[in-house]
Parts: sequence; C-alpha cells; structure tokens
Amino acid sequence: MMKASMWGAVAVTILILLGAAAYAEEIVPPDKVPDVDIFTLNRKSAETLYEMKKKRLKAVEAQKAADEEKKRKQEKQAKVDKIQRKTGRTPTSWQVLNR
Repeated sequence: MMKASMWGAVAVTILILLGAAAYAEEIVPPDKVPDVDIFTLNRKSAETLYEMKKKRLKAVEAQKAADEEKKRKQEKQAKVDKIQRKTGRTPTSWQVLNR
C-alpha cells in the first residue's frame, strides 16, 4: 500500500511539473531583446494591448495633424511669396497674409 501511494505521489508531481512548464516564461538573454512585446493572454493584458493600440493611433493622428499644419503654413508662405514676386512689395496687411 505504501508503494502505491508513493508512485501516485510521484506521478502527480510529474504531472504538476509538466503542467507548470507550459506556463513558465522563457528568459530572454539581455543581448537579444525581442522587437515585439509578448503577453500572456488574460483580461488585463488584453486591456493593456487595447490601450497600447489606442495610444499608437493617437500618436499617428497627432503626427498627421502636425504634417497638415506644416503643409498649410507652407502653402500660405507660397501664396505670400507669389504675391511678393508679382508686385515686388512685401505684404504687411493681415488680410493679405491670411488669405
């Protein structure tokens, strides 16, 4: 009877260790940093991924808005330069500068 319970305990221990190995995190050497983020899938990590996605989208939108603003300023400056070339005078009126 004692041998059977010991063999049972050994079998359960082996099964627990094999099950735990499936959930163990692999240690990444410091010189080989992965270029992607690895997450275990649970509710909190899914929320974190969603927040990271939203943050990236906001950054892209901010970059696009900055590019648009820069483009608008360049177009305004091109108009002012065109007027200056035509007339030979520098426009100082706010109506001319904000056309």
